[in-house]
Amino acid sequence: MATNRKRTPRSRRETDLNQAQIDWLNSVPYPGKKGSAYFIAYCGGGASGIGKGECGKDLWDQHKAGILEEWTDAHPCTRPARWWEFDAQQEPVPGWPGFTGAQRQRLGGVGTPRHECLNVAPYFTSGLPDSWVLPFEEAYYNGRAKDIHGNLVATQYKEGYFKGKAPDPLDPPKFESQAAYLERHGLLTAEERRHLNRHPELLEPEAVGGQ
Repeated sequence: MATNRKRTPRSRRETDLNQAQIDWLNSVPYPGKKGSAYFIAYCGGGASGIGKGECGKDLWDQHKAGILEEWTDAHPCTRPARWWEFDAQQEPVPGWPGFTGAQRQRLGGVGTPRHECLNVAPYFTSGLPDSWVLPFEEAYYNGRAKDIHGNLVATQYKEGYFKGKAPDPLDPPKFESQAAYLERHGLLTAEERRHLNRHPELLEPEAVGGQ
């Protein structure tokens, strides 16, 4: 029988999690922070938090079943950030021995992730590169950048030295969608497959490239 009773999230109903942990598990953004800073802001613990099971993979493993059930109900054919961080297949990052990450397939567009051409460690958000070459970097390392007086600021570099490209707003980098990634890896639930049949637009490429 239908009811108007508000559904209490499984993570709150069945555990003693605090609000910060619930938000972290549900990938609620923490303004201005990501990576370890994001982790410490929510969980206050660094490695000690992981060891105690208060945050990190231990916490995710304990509660992911309920989180994923509610997430896929609300956002079918996608996954929360914690899933991409801990459960998605981790693949080697070309050019970075020892680095791995969940990576969606690139399909086209103009723009270079910074880790592919600069000494910037790779970082991925939901399977997508998190940092892209800036227009200034493209100009600087090709000897085109000028100061306020019109003078070149990096005369040691010449056109063609730097192969990286800033994202082109008219032809931005394009990647497979989350739905396409999950379908390719056989990770969609039966209900999600039915949803995808009704919404094939979810397979359309996703354009990215902002900082």
